[in-house]
Amino acid sequence: MRPGNRFVPFITLSYTRPYMDKVQRIVEKYKIYIGVRDVKVVARPYKTRDAFTNLTSSPPTIYINEYLIDNEEVVEYLIIRELIHIKLHQYPPTRYSMPTLSYTQKFESNLYFLIPKEKVEKIREKIWQKLFEVNKKHRQPSAKDAVATRRVIF
Repeated sequence: MRPGNRFVPFITLSYTRPYMDKVQRIVEKYKIYIGVRDVKVVARPYKTRDAFTNLTSSPPTIYINEYLIDNEEVVEYLIIRELIHIKLHQYPPTRYSMPTLSYTQKFESNLYFLIPKEKVEKIREKIWQKLFEVNKKHRQPSAKDAVATRRVIF
């Protein structure tokens, strides 16, 4: 987007890759259900993070781990989770909302309304397995590993 351009799209994607179309469809679908107006989505490779949101940027930015995008079910969960975080932080509580609910209770009630709890647990397990595989693949050998491989056993 050019600096002088006054048109602001509802979704801004950092760069175009084949999987970003899938991400864009998911974001468009769920931002209507959740009630978030505009959001920016960025995909980057992370070793330990699955997704997080920068609420101080305008529009709020969702950063998704590039290694997790190959599974559509995982992407859907991550987008929903981050959109709920944006909703709960961006918009003030309504007049008739339950003031006794904590942030966690509000978040979980919104999340489990869209995705069943059992499915969320399975998706979280998939995320942990994928991150473990990524870290195992990119692991640098330590000094102990180097010494252990040089030893010759007679």
